[in-house]
Amino acid sequence: MEVKMEESNEAAGAEANPTPHKVELQPIEDFMKEEDAKDASKVPDSWEQPPAKKQKKGVDVEALAAEEQATKDMGDMNWIGKLNEYRSVHPPASGLTYIETAVPGNPPRFTCAVELRETPIRFNNSASVTFSNKKAAKHYASKRAIDWLVGNGFMPKDGSVKFSKHPPQLTKRAKIPPPPPKAKTPTDLAGNASTPVKPSEPKTKFVGQVPELCKRLGFEIPRYELTKNTDNAALWSGYAHFGGDPRIDGPVGEVKNIYGQKSAKELIAEELVSFLKSIEKHRLEQQEVDEKKRKRESEEPVHEDLAEQAVKSMKTEQHDKPQAADFFQ
Repeated sequence: MEVKMEESNEAAGAEANPTPHKVELQPIEDFMKEEDAKDASKVPDSWEQPPAKKQKKGVDVEALAAEEQATKDMGDMNWIGKLNEYRSVHPPASGLTYIETAVPGNPPRFTCAVELRETPIRFNNSASVTFSNKKAAKHYASKRAIDWLVGNGFMPKDGSVKFSKHPPQLTKRAKIPPPPPKAKTPTDLAGNASTPVKPSEPKTKFVGQVPELCKRLGFEIPRYELTKNTDNAALWSGYAHFGGDPRIDGPVGEVKNIYGQKSAKELIAEELVSFLKSIEKHRLEQQEVDEKKRKRESEEPVHEDLAEQAVKSMKTEQHDKPQAADFFQ
């Protein structure tokens, strides 16, 4: 019993005071290398490999040369502002549209196209010239549009956005010298001395003569149809019509490519006056023919009555006149 107690006490003492083990310390450099090797061998599935860097494309020398030349052509003019000013003077504002496009590349380049109400052409649509920034591309497209507007007569060449109220005539008519004054006789001089000379009345324009002629002839006042020439806004074409009046077939006084709207309308009115006066002349001539016929028809019965009366009177005289047989009865 004592032996067992001693053995148990020795075991308990061994557990209470265990024999110390020897620990070997690893250098920090070797530890870091091992950790790096472990991290390299363990790649999480969620990690994605970084995309390979794209090789930089070389700068297009031809594109840069075209941009430089376009920049020289544009100069210091604010083409965007000038085109917007033109559109504000000639509405609607919706008649001007910019279409900006980025050209893929590294670095990216830009181009711009312009649409105008005056033409279906889209300026710089082919993107023949590209630019390093959007503003320069927009200026270039605006310049292309303004060049077209000036070349086709929509904008003056002096840099303004609208024409003056009295534009110069495209062609000048040769002046015809007036006829020499007629030599005055003494009678004319005497008459002029006693009779005051009346001032000459201003000549009425053809447009003003049309309503009076229509009133006399029983027509409605015609309507003028005037349209701008699409190639040149200063040129006008048009005609007049009587609203489907069955007595007049089709348009009257058609003109084409006349400089100025008022001039075109005046030429149409001149044709209208000539047309209406010819109708008036025909009516007057027909009235004279009808009047002569009416007079002739009214005079014929009178002549017939007189002839009949003369025959009857002769028969009566012969009947009343005594015959030779009457004296031998």
